[in-house]
Amino acid sequence: MKEAEVAYSDSRNLGDEVQTIAALNLINNDEALVLDREKLNTFKSDEKVKLLCNGWFMHEPENWPPSKDIEPYFTSFHVAKFKEVRQKLITPELTDYFKQFEPIGCRDHNTVELFKSIGVDAYYSGCVTLTLPKYEGERNDKIVVTDLFYDGLLNEKYAKKVVYKLIPEKYHHRIQMMTH
Repeated sequence: MKEAEVAYSDSRNLGDEVQTIAALNLINNDEALVLDREKLNTFKSDEKVKLLCNGWFMHEPENWPPSKDIEPYFTSFHVAKFKEVRQKLITPELTDYFKQFEPIGCRDHNTVELFKSIGVDAYYSGCVTLTLPKYEGERNDKIVVTDLFYDGLLNEKYAKKVVYKLIPEKYHHRIQMMTH
């Protein structure tokens, strides 16, 4: 059976790329396919493909579930907190689909509870990026806070106020805020 990983072709979130790298490291197969998260429903293959199905799902929930040519292994799976996404992915109509692959490994506790609410066994697996090797290179003493104002969710003044409340005052001189 071929192996595959989820890709995020239209994403502007570097975290999606890091998740792909982590998942490909886990698969450890140079011939693994990389399938677009938003087009899994249209994938065709002569043989079944085992997909490590992880990450944030999804911008186009009408394209769910994946095609019958895909056998997903759900780990580090997250259902977006948008009402329209949850109404299409977490439904009684899809319970049988998810039950085929349970237990569903979820990136967060909220997604675990969503699955349990429709009678699907699920567990907290954490994020697949936690499997990346520990960085052994040179370090500095900076505390880097990234993407708080991504897509205009927070303005810079408010973001700084939040960060300075979360991080103890004795470390404020080490904070560096940035966006990718």
